[in-house]
Amino acid sequence: MNAKRDRDSTPSPPAAPAETTAVASEADRLARRLRESEERLQALSEATGYLVWTTPPDGQVEDMPNWRAFTGQSEQQVRGWGWLDAIHPDDRAGIAEAWERAIHECTPLEGEYRLRRRDGIYRHFQARGVPVFGEPGTVREWVGMDTDITERKALELQLRAAAREAAARASQLEVTFEAITDGVVVYRGDGSIAQMNAAARAIFRLMAPEGFEQWPIGERLQLVEVYDGQGHALPPARRPILRLLAGEELTGVGAMDVVFRSHEGREIWLSISGAPTRDEDGAIAGAVAIYHDVTARHSLERRARDALTALLEMAETLVRAPDETAPLEEQAGEAGAIAQRLAELTCSVLGCSRVGIVALDAASGRQRPMAVAGLADAQRMQWWVEQEQALPITESPFPELTKRLLAGEVLMLDMTHPPFDQLPNPYGIRALLIAPMRVREQVVGALSLDHGGEPHDYTPDEMALAGAVAQLAGLVIERERLLRERAAAQANELALRTANQRMDEFLSMASHELRTPLTTLKANVQLTDRRLVALGEGKPRIAKRLGPARELLKRGDRQVDVLNRLVGDLLDVSRIQSNRLELRVERRDLAVIVRETVAEQHLAHPDRTIVYEGPARGTPVHADGLRIKQVVSNFLTNALKYSAQERPVSVALCMEGKPGCRLARVSIRDQGPGLPEDELERVWERFHRVPGIEVQSGSGVGLGLGLHIGRTLIQRHGGQVGVESVVGEGSTFWFKLPLAKD
Repeated sequence: MNAKRDRDSTPSPPAAPAETTAVASEADRLARRLRESEERLQALSEATGYLVWTTPPDGQVEDMPNWRAFTGQSEQQVRGWGWLDAIHPDDRAGIAEAWERAIHECTPLEGEYRLRRRDGIYRHFQARGVPVFGEPGTVREWVGMDTDITERKALELQLRAAAREAAARASQLEVTFEAITDGVVVYRGDGSIAQMNAAARAIFRLMAPEGFEQWPIGERLQLVEVYDGQGHALPPARRPILRLLAGEELTGVGAMDVVFRSHEGREIWLSISGAPTRDEDGAIAGAVAIYHDVTARHSLERRARDALTALLEMAETLVRAPDETAPLEEQAGEAGAIAQRLAELTCSVLGCSRVGIVALDAASGRQRPMAVAGLADAQRMQWWVEQEQALPITESPFPELTKRLLAGEVLMLDMTHPPFDQLPNPYGIRALLIAPMRVREQVVGALSLDHGGEPHDYTPDEMALAGAVAQLAGLVIERERLLRERAAAQANELALRTANQRMDEFLSMASHELRTPLTTLKANVQLTDRRLVALGEGKPRIAKRLGPARELLKRGDRQVDVLNRLVGDLLDVSRIQSNRLELRVERRDLAVIVRETVAEQHLAHPDRTIVYEGPARGTPVHADGLRIKQVVSNFLTNALKYSAQERPVSVALCMEGKPGCRLARVSIRDQGPGLPEDELERVWERFHRVPGIEVQSGSGVGLGLGLHIGRTLIQRHGGQVGVESVVGEGSTFWFKLPLAKD
């Protein structure tokens, strides 16, 4: 009890007031919630990569756990302004200034900086801090969050770089689009024009009035006429743009060459290619068309074709034999007509305004007009009088120029500069080209040409071509002189024979002289063809377009070969007349020669039927193989020329005669018009042509020498020739050669 009493009597401690206990409990609870909030904030920071921080009102950092965890700094290192040490040196001043301004003005902090991670790598961050206000007008603390924006910055840089690259590429494409020399037009689905480059605008200005590209497609199609390459009008449905909008592609060999004729009558040649454009569903949304202006190319091809035709006609005109049945005065007068034709052809070849040809008398130095082209009738008469009244060349006021001309130099005179600007100039000539006409180094005349009042610089090629034409004209002058001598010597048989001999000598000389320009012409044709082949290598579209030009050159090359054959005939005749024809006789197989010749003619005339009947070999003869081939070729060419294209020509080789005197007989039979009986002997004469018999196929160029040369060659081989013919049924030309004995 005592114990109990003692125990009960022990004084108890005073009880705590109830409110104190409640405050303590609330404080614990708040502390616990604060720790939980800090833990959640720390977890959020770690989960999101945000750096969350707080500072006192003065902005002096006490601690930033997230910051330290990221940068590796210690608590001591981040205190105050120490946290700046982890920021990139280039960004420290900027972010410090922004932080001081925010503290001073009590406004939110905004900024970007690069922060060094604990591994030394800098990352981009965006800082955002806001003041937390307590008492009115006072900042209680600062709360901030820094966000890692490195990936976003990288993406922004990529996007900016991509945008710059896209803008540069678009600019390049735009510049390229405008710089393309071909016209490029982008069409919408309804045929309206969405875009076109400068070249297309230039082409459209040639075809139609300004603003034409803004018109509806129907009005555009009505205004401009369109034709194909053969000159046939294209219906609207076949026009390139409508074909493209209908889904057709015009590419490669499918590109169209068309002729546009504007409302003013101007013609423009265009090669059009293109393709339709489609939307994401595959429906046609429009089209892109490329317009290549080939007007200049067609003009050049036409001019080249005309020039080639003119040159061939020049050469053919010169080698054409005179009509020996006509009076000699008429034969002499024919040279003037040939000279006139040469003047007209020279205008065509060189594209000049006027061409004059004068002959020069070597003894007196006086000029004699022969032809002029490019002048009206009144001016032509004036020119003729001026040339007849001109001073002899030996009295020219320009002796130095005369010396150069007589030496064979082509002269170019600028009539707008002294001393020529003081001379009478009734034709308004600016630049005059004078080419000497020479025969055997002797100047026999001069060819002059000009382009009127138009400025023109003569190229070396033009001067060389003028010199070549002058050489041809010189041969015409010499031929005309010889013909006049023959006319003057008509009463004297001896003089006539002498003149004929000189004429034969001239034919020989002219044949040799013609070899050079013909060789040059053939070389130029072949060189041009090689250049066209080179242009089209690896470019099928260009090669296809160059095809017609190459075909023209091939035809020209064949015509040059024809002219070479004619010149060769002239040489052979001159050798026959002067007894200088040489034969290289050896043992040959006549059957092989005939079959080879037939094969060559097959190649030259693939559309003709040539039938050979006879042995393949085993027909030995002593002969000049090339000359016998020439005879077979002449007879076969004659048969092809004077028979219809659909009619066959037969070649036969057989043996005849008695043992010990065997002969090989070659015959060529055609189904042409046949020959009258009185022409069976005359047909072998030199330069003879049967009247009333017209060429039915192939080339009409011929001098009437092939049969004459053939008969002479066979006779020199100890053989025989003959012809059998019935009017309306055809002719058979044959020759016989003795077989070689074993």
